[in-house]
Amino acid sequence: MSNQLKLPFPVLADPDRAIYLRYGLDKVFLAIQRSGTFLIDQQGIVGYIKQGALPQKLNEDQLMRGIKKLQNARA
Repeated sequence: MSNQLKLPFPVLADPDRAIYLRYGLDKVFLAIQRSGTFLIDQQGIVGYIKQGALPQKLNEDQLMRGIKKLQNARA
C-alpha cells in the first residue's frame, strides 16, 4: 500500500482488525471506529501514540519528540 500511495513509510493494512484491537482501537458505542497514529521503530519500540474517536490533526511537536526519543534510544 505504501508504494501505491507513494508514502515514505510503511502502512499496515489490518482487514481482520487484530492489530486495531491489540492497540486499543475498538469501536466506541459499537459504531464509531477509533483511529490512531503510532510511531514504531524497526525494533518495535513505540515512540508516539495518538488515539481518538474522531479524526484529529497530528500534534507535530509531540510527533517530533517521539522521533527524537527513538533516535536517542538507538544512540
